[in-house]
Amino acid sequence: MRRAIFTIFLLAGVVAITNAADSLPYEPAIVELTGKVTRHVFPGPPNYESLVTDKREVCWILQLERPINVVATDDSLVNYTENGVRRVQLIWDSQQYRQYQGLLPHLVIVTGTLSHAISGHHHTPVLMSVLQLHAKPSRQHHRRLKP
Repeated sequence: MRRAIFTIFLLAGVVAITNAADSLPYEPAIVELTGKVTRHVFPGPPNYESLVTDKREVCWILQLERPINVVATDDSLVNYTENGVRRVQLIWDSQQYRQYQGLLPHLVIVTGTLSHAISGHHHTPVLMSVLQLHAKPSRQHHRRLKP
């Protein structure tokens, strides 16, 4: 009997943790994500398999402060619902990198649109096209800004 009660409480806790993640839409909605940006190097062309034999691709990943769920619409052909996302690849140009590089070791809020990975150059299931990045004030998490 104790084991059954313990199992019920354990399962209830797992459901509560899973439901605690924010649900956000894919593009064209503009959203904010909070986390730390880290630099990663992945194998690139021609085979996307080895850092020794393939070209290196530098990629910037936002390590999220809290996991998110990204929800696809029923009519989407390229976006898929992803649950418990903790890492998002940032898509930005060199000018944006120069503008924001001083904030990278700190907690930041990144504003942009989300899309699903579709090529070998995408290294996380969910990507964000960056519109803006700024230092995180205390007590702010992910949110949807507008449709």
